[in-house]
Amino acid sequence: MFVRVKRSVQNDITYEYLQIVESFRDRGKPRQRVIATLGKRDMLVASGVLDGLLQSLARFSEKLRVVEAVRTHGIAARSSKVWGPALIFDRLWENQGLPEVIRRLAEERKFVLTTDTELSAEEVAKTYKGLWRVERIFREEKSTLKVRPLFHHRDDTSIGHIVASFLALRLEVDLHRRLEERTISVSWLDVMRDLAQVHGVHVELDGQRYLLRTDLKGVAYQAFSAAGVRPPSPVTPLS
Repeated sequence: MFVRVKRSVQNDITYEYLQIVESFRDRGKPRQRVIATLGKRDMLVASGVLDGLLQSLARFSEKLRVVEAVRTHGIAARSSKVWGPALIFDRLWENQGLPEVIRRLAEERKFVLTTDTELSAEEVAKTYKGLWRVERIFREEKSTLKVRPLFHHRDDTSIGHIVASFLALRLEVDLHRRLEERTISVSWLDVMRDLAQVHGVHVELDGQRYLLRTDLKGVAYQAFSAAGVRPPSPVTPLS
């Protein structure tokens, strides 16, 4: 069920009514029927009846009860962790099959970079135009990511450090490509800033523990959608 605005024109005046509508199927076809008409929208809002009705209904919704308690009284967080980057890049990591690549490389103890010579001329040109990302990452390797100086004393750990940095670059390029396919133009710093604001917060209310998700700000939702990740529920009861 859901609430729908029904507009009616009388004497050139448009009135809006709030209705509770139920969706159902009749012989395989989707249908809708009005369960109740609550009244004129402006009168319901002005009189406060709508707010009272929502608060009354919220008492029967566990999630809304928690949200209302946080909004009105505040609940001390038991713990809080950054969720955004981990959820998205974990999905991209799996989608690209990197765990299996790492496993095979670890077994063979070989690290080989090869060039795909089967690319078409158009694909080669498109890839060449993307070299700015590689040039930028080399700058970031020395600054933002702080790959240098390497605080390692053995060749294998130094190589592992650098390989991890390039794997991070691979995930970044993949997410940027997905965003561009959706015509979303945004800087990498803005993406990471917005994702870093997505937290998972543990709270407790009346002896029941809950996991809350903070609001998605900026381009966080677009990043989740581009990566094919469904954002966690705003409120999740924990056993």
